[in-house]
Amino acid sequence: MHDRWIAALDPRNGALPAVWLQYVMLTGPDLPRAMAPPPSPPRHAVVAAVTQPAPPPLAPPRFLPAPLPRSGFVGVAESRDGRVAAAWTATSLYVTRNVGRTFSRALARTGAIAGALVNDDGVVFVLRTPRALGAQYADGTEAWRTMPRAVQPRSDDDEVRVTAAARGAHTGWLVVNPRGRTEDEAGWVALTDDDGIHWRTVRLPVTADRGLVDLAADGAARVLLWESDCSYDDVQVYRLAPLARRLDARATRLVDLPTEARFDRDGWIHAAVTRPCYASEARCRERLDDYDPALRRQRITAARRAASAPWFYVAGGHLRHRTARQ
Repeated sequence: MHDRWIAALDPRNGALPAVWLQYVMLTGPDLPRAMAPPPSPPRHAVVAAVTQPAPPPLAPPRFLPAPLPRSGFVGVAESRDGRVAAAWTATSLYVTRNVGRTFSRALARTGAIAGALVNDDGVVFVLRTPRALGAQYADGTEAWRTMPRAVQPRSDDDEVRVTAAARGAHTGWLVVNPRGRTEDEAGWVALTDDDGIHWRTVRLPVTADRGLVDLAADGAARVLLWESDCSYDDVQVYRLAPLARRLDARATRLVDLPTEARFDRDGWIHAAVTRPCYASEARCRERLDDYDPALRRQRITAARRAASAPWFYVAGGHLRHRTARQ
């Protein structure tokens, strides 16, 4: 009976009520006081909730210098003053905020890089396939948003070309699909003035091989498209009003077909025109045509053209930096 009492009084069993436990312990024969079990906790115990302090906000990432790859660069973008620039390979983005003295990796994420740009405030944007738009601000903080589905560049098609431009708070992205057979497939222009929260999308009116986009301070845009067909090649400049939903149908044709062209910081178009080569000629002749923002063909001095040249450029997969504008 003594052993049975102990088993029944084992606190882990809890078979007897608390009143019985106290009575048996005081009157039970030969039960040492040292073996008296500790008082059992109440059957319905209340556990007080402990509130943990909120963790401190994450500090913005530091601009840790990173070595640049020797080759493999596919594009570069820079601010108007040249102090902030972004160069990218197929998967990595490198940013400098001290005129190229040091570079750091930024906006790392899965997906191939379709394009990048730097606005007037030094904010670096990158578009990663399929529709991820990342932004790195001047203090190093980063944010990610989603591009409209209509302008999604296809990662499996190398011919889809993405270019971008910025002016003030306005940023614009141009996606050109040379294989597009309909108006919906030809390409799109996507414009935003709040870093990608709200978008205005405009279809391209024609199928083009490639294109460029330029923005004005009020959000108006100009789109330069290299149009191609079975019977002709042409270069047209389309205008887009600040709040319009369609490009102006009356495009302006450049006088000659340029092989290369770019918009400078003041909205001028610098076009390189190469005359066709013939067997009797030793080399092809090339000249530069310049068009002001009103698309009037003008001639400017070489110094004026060189002053608007970008600080950074990519040649043969290598990133180059002009130490002086020449």
